[in-house]
Amino acid sequence: MFHITIGTIGGELPPTLEPDLRMTKAALLYADKVRLCSSIYSTWISVLAKKNMSLEDLIQQTYKLDEMIPYMYHTRAEIGSALHANRLSRESFQSPTPTVRDVKFYIDSKNLEAKQYEEFKRRFGTLDLDNTQQEFDRAVKAGLLEIHQFRETENNITASHLRGTFVQSVEKLADEFNRVVTDAMTDSTTHPLFDDGTGSIVKLGIELGVISPTATRAAQAKQTQLAANLLNRLPLFDDASMNEILDVRRELAGHLVRFRSAIMKYSDMIKNASWDSEFSAEAEEVFHRDIEAAVLDIEDAVKTNPSLLELATRKLVGAPLLGTSVLSFIVAQLTSLPTITNLSIAASVVAGTAIYDAIKESQKAQQAVQQNQLYFYYRAGQLLTNRTYEYRTAAK
Repeated sequence: MFHITIGTIGGELPPTLEPDLRMTKAALLYADKVRLCSSIYSTWISVLAKKNMSLEDLIQQTYKLDEMIPYMYHTRAEIGSALHANRLSRESFQSPTPTVRDVKFYIDSKNLEAKQYEEFKRRFGTLDLDNTQQEFDRAVKAGLLEIHQFRETENNITASHLRGTFVQSVEKLADEFNRVVTDAMTDSTTHPLFDDGTGSIVKLGIELGVISPTATRAAQAKQTQLAANLLNRLPLFDDASMNEILDVRRELAGHLVRFRSAIMKYSDMIKNASWDSEFSAEAEEVFHRDIEAAVLDIEDAVKTNPSLLELATRKLVGAPLLGTSVLSFIVAQLTSLPTITNLSIAASVVAGTAIYDAIKESQKAQQAVQQNQLYFYYRAGQLLTNRTYEYRTAAK
């Protein structure tokens, strides 16, 4: 199984999740399974989860609050009292007849979370969490995407604000992110794909001797980065919904192995590692020197291949009415029939043979095009250009 681990830390201002979404779509086209470790998305997704908090969500929040309470209070007595009160609230919520106080608390909590989310959207509208989550959820439900959830984000960020230890909490978050990146650089079961910020972390780790990627790992990183760069060039790629990407992926699954082989070959031409500043320039050169021309060759081959109708017409025009000994034998056995009938049968046999030959020739030409290692890339571009699955974009 071809697996990719994506690592992103963002850095754009104003903050946006578009790079995360773009890298994930490219990885899903290229890999069998993808894991996304995004410091921005995973940090803020908890805000989105609270937007429409149900009673079940609130009950789950009380369990999480049990983990946070020790960070929120200083003395054992305060911690014990808070845990007890939280447990009573949870039991009340779970009972058929919750207390009036807890029902009011639930309603107030929902209103507060909704208000806080609207304030978040006002301040960080460029993140577009709603749309990003919907897009990611489609790939998650398809069993193709896993979202890394940071433990520090889930349990302790809010408490750290209350206790004035936010900096330490962020440091723990950074440490966890660095561990994921380091694991991706050493785990032979996954291929790393990083944004520029994460690439800088890797480069620094190598310089400090903290990360020591093997030649194979460095080559795999070049391969996935080059693939992502190429797929991002596909027409209308940024506008394609996740549903469109998944449909293209399914339709072209049979051509993906050859495409990966081509990418491995082209990435071997690049001397710099994917985290080096010169990688993008080399990838650009490979594209214009080798890949772009090869894709144009495929396009020309598709355009110049005659249609089935053209082939059949050529065969019929070039075929004599009694062109084979077999056909002559058949006609000779039918001399008792009227001449016009003989000729009709003979013409039908010749026409059938011509169409059969045309089908074989057309299939052979089509197969030759589809066996090209870059056919996957060419065809994906065609499907996106034609908006073959545009009907799904409307439901985006």
